[in-house]
Amino acid sequence: MIFYIALMLIAGLILAVGWWNEVNKNRVLDGKWFDETIVSSKLRNEKHHEWERAEVLQEQVFALKHTIVDLETELSERPLPTPEEEPETGNFVKRKAIRRATPETYRNVFDLDINGQRVLDHLQLTFANKSTYVRGGQDAERESCFKAGQANVIGFIFNQINQANNPDYKEEVND
Repeated sequence: MIFYIALMLIAGLILAVGWWNEVNKNRVLDGKWFDETIVSSKLRNEKHHEWERAEVLQEQVFALKHTIVDLETELSERPLPTPEEEPETGNFVKRKAIRRATPETYRNVFDLDINGQRVLDHLQLTFANKSTYVRGGQDAERESCFKAGQANVIGFIFNQINQANNPDYKEEVND
C-alpha cells in the first residue's frame, strides 16, 4: 500500500511540475502577446499618420500642378520682349579643310628633317624599345595592351616612312 501511495505522490508531483511549467509558459506568452499588441498598435498609428501625410502631400502636388498650368497659360498670353540686337564684334576665321597625312608627309617630317629624326628616335627609345610583357593579373594585362599600343604608334610611323621610300610607291591625291 505504501508503494501505491508513493507512486501516486510521484505522479502528482510530476503533474504539478508540468502544470507549473505550463503556467509559466502562459505568463511568458502573455507578456509577448502584450508586447506584440503594443508594437502592432504603434505601427498602425504610424501607418495612419503616414497616410495622412501622403494625402496632404498629394493635395500640395495637385495644387502646384494647377499653379504651373496657370502660370504657363499666363506666360503664353503675354507677348515676349524683343531683345535688342548688338552688332557682332570679333574676327571672322575661315577654317581650311585639312587633308589626311600621306606616307610622303611622314617621310618629309620624320625622315628628311633632322629634328624629325631626333623626335622619332626619342619616341622609339621612350615607347617602342620596352617589352610589352608585364607580370601579374588583370591590371598587368591592361598595362601590356597599353604598352603594345604605344609601340604600335611608332611602328605605324615607320611603316609610313618605309612605304614612301619604296620605289614603287606613287602618291595619289584624292581631293
